[in-house]
Amino acid sequence: MRLILAVSFFTLSLATAAFAAEPLRVGVLEDLSGPYSDLGGQGTVVAVKLAAEDVSGTVLGRSIQVVSADHQNKPDVGGLIARKWFDDGIQAIFGVPASAVALAVQQLAKERSRIFAFTAVGADLTGKDCSPFGSAWNINTYSATAVTGGAMVKQGNQKWFVIAADYTFGHQLQRDLTDTVTSGGGKVLGAVRHPLNTADFASFLLQAQSSGAEIVALANAGKDMTTAVRQAGEFGLTSKQKLAAFTVFPTDIHAMGLATAQGLIHASGFYWDQDEASRRFSARFAKMHNGRPPTEVQAAMYSAALHYFKAVAATGATEGLVVAKAMKETPISDAVHPKATLRADGRLMKPVYVVKAKAPEESVAPWDYLKIVATVPAEQAFGTREKSQCKL
Repeated sequence: MRLILAVSFFTLSLATAAFAAEPLRVGVLEDLSGPYSDLGGQGTVVAVKLAAEDVSGTVLGRSIQVVSADHQNKPDVGGLIARKWFDDGIQAIFGVPASAVALAVQQLAKERSRIFAFTAVGADLTGKDCSPFGSAWNINTYSATAVTGGAMVKQGNQKWFVIAADYTFGHQLQRDLTDTVTSGGGKVLGAVRHPLNTADFASFLLQAQSSGAEIVALANAGKDMTTAVRQAGEFGLTSKQKLAAFTVFPTDIHAMGLATAQGLIHASGFYWDQDEASRRFSARFAKMHNGRPPTEVQAAMYSAALHYFKAVAATGATEGLVVAKAMKETPISDAVHPKATLRADGRLMKPVYVVKAKAPEESVAPWDYLKIVATVPAEQAFGTREKSQCKL
């Protein structure tokens, strides 16, 4: 009998040790080859690995394992990957820079009680589509238009024309911009929508030119936005009408060149050169990412992953609701977000910067592309808790 008990205890001890030794697996689900690969892509994988490095690569005695995949901006592909990952024991998914894909993944994460931190989704997944397991670490369509569009309307720019991407993100950006313009006393004279990965914006730009608008607003992102800005300059549109872009990243300006991008005003939640802490973090990141400093999306990925790892360590658990609760109750303080919180609906609350692309002669170093011209408080940028449509 004693032998049986001893064997049973030994077997149980081995099983417990084996469980404790299992890696804590997290997934980075990204656009690794499409229009958002520059602003996110492999740089987001680097960011999560840096976050793991900053907790010594282990949580609760378990090594951290980071896996990644390309969702190809297709909801069915992203959904299949997320489902398999959850079946394989992955506890959290980060990233997903495509609104339709993010909506599919958020629903799956909710069903499986797993953490989902989205860092590049323009659509408002913390509104009516919110989840107790989800959190938003980037500016959204509301903040992008409220900060940038609101400032331009106040400056007297009253007549607008919108060129929008024809999917969820573009639709919501167009809607929020229209609300911002009209509430400020302006008017949207017309709008046109284009498919993802458009190579020729000629017909859309011609409509904008003939509209009589003072401002041509680009409700798109990534390569679509940079292509539209470049072709607008070629058409001579920018000599007669102002161009407004709401989702601009240093990688976009790098692709366009300051001669083309100079003067573009937009909102940003992070800039690599904003303070000493951000510069130190960005230098670490650049060493692992071809000398490039992080975009807002990549920096947000680092902050989200680090906060998740800290919450797991603090609670001693990986259960979704337990970790999500700790993430929302614990203030965020790191090199990217030195003073921020997660609201009950999952929205990251932090100040947002109004930034302006420098003129070529103002740039004094590689990637020295932007200057911060104003800082907007969190509730002004994202709206108050009372305005949220989230039932949480």
